[in-house]
Amino acid sequence: MRNILRAVAFRTMALLGAVLVLAPGWPAHALQAAPPPPPGVASEAPALAPQQLEDLVAPIALYPDPLVAQILAAATYPLEVVEADRWVHANPGLQSTALTDAAQNQPWDPSVQALVVFPSVLDMLDRNLTWTVNLGNVFLAQQQDVMDAIQRQRQSALKSGALASNQQQLVQQTTEADQPAIEIMPAQPDAIYVPVYDPVAIWGPSVFHPWPPFWYPPRPVDAVIAAGFLGFFFGVVIAPSFHFWSGWNGWGWGVGWHQHTVVVNNSFYVRNNYRLPSNYIRSGPSAWSHDPSHRGGVAYPSRGVAGRVGAPAARIPPPAPRPGGEGMVITRPPRVESRSAPAVRSGPAPAGPAPRAPVTPPVQPDRDRTLFGGSRSSGDRARIESDRGHSSLGSRPAPPPSRPAPTPQSRPAPAPQGRPAPTPQGRPAPSGPPTHR
Repeated sequence: MRNILRAVAFRTMALLGAVLVLAPGWPAHALQAAPPPPPGVASEAPALAPQQLEDLVAPIALYPDPLVAQILAAATYPLEVVEADRWVHANPGLQSTALTDAAQNQPWDPSVQALVVFPSVLDMLDRNLTWTVNLGNVFLAQQQDVMDAIQRQRQSALKSGALASNQQQLVQQTTEADQPAIEIMPAQPDAIYVPVYDPVAIWGPSVFHPWPPFWYPPRPVDAVIAAGFLGFFFGVVIAPSFHFWSGWNGWGWGVGWHQHTVVVNNSFYVRNNYRLPSNYIRSGPSAWSHDPSHRGGVAYPSRGVAGRVGAPAARIPPPAPRPGGEGMVITRPPRVESRSAPAVRSGPAPAGPAPRAPVTPPVQPDRDRTLFGGSRSSGDRARIESDRGHSSLGSRPAPPPSRPAPTPQSRPAPAPQGRPAPTPQGRPAPSGPPTHR
């Protein structure tokens, strides 16, 4: 029996050895883990559903086409958008061509550089940074789906009466290859009216909302309210901000709705001294393409997107929080507590043994000086100090916590530097004027 078992074991080991010899790479291949994603590239994520895309593009779906195209391109460079917005706030005196010329000296993509003439739009992109990053990432990953979602939102708004032509905008429908598209163009040749509206009032509550509550530009004094529009417009005169202006047909960015592309007008780049895109054509339009050199290290949404637009860059820390915004900690200066010396009591002191000099406990520093320190920084500390015999402001002297209450026969008159022993006649030794410690 033992011989039979030994023979079976030997044959099993021989068969296993033959497999290892014939397929030496099989065990290593079977145990090999998938390679990690490159630095700055997120793992693959599923595509957004149509309803998710409609909720995402709702804040800009009714913007004029030249501005929609520029925002879609600029949103793929969120770090530069943040830098541009804070640069505009730091330079309020720059106006007209002085503003655009100074912006051209900044190391931003031209789509971001030209946004400085729309300070309210730039501020909206910065304040809603999570939404801006999501919009840019989804546009890089699902460009055609994003543009189709904008068209569906426009069709819905047109049917409900929320979108119509007026003195601020021209709304027209075009058809190509049996595919309709709604175009929105500025009605003025040298000015643009940017709409501000609540998407909930136009399309109803959102189904998907993967970003914090949206911030909208406040209503300016000279806002324009069009009949039937559920919001308002604020006007921006564009022509004086550029050295060369040929109307909105010559603007730097446009939308090819039927081709699902953002179009770059190279003539605008050349005539207004902007850096030329990588697919530079001397004149005329060309399809926009993302430039990874302006990504600033922000992670791409997937390895596929990163490979399609260029080499991924390293991830960067988030931008600094705005003053008073989430994540900002405001600290108070250290509080200086002053304690006044007790008054000297006059008159004879009752006879009794000499009291011991009190030991004043050291002043404990505040444990929490932040503005949002919670209950332990004010109420709790006040109750603790009240139990110890003085208020939370520290304006009364703190008696020793362990000294028992003195009786009337043994309580001497207090002195500023301690209580001296009484003289043989029962009076305290003379002392100078009280001093503050």
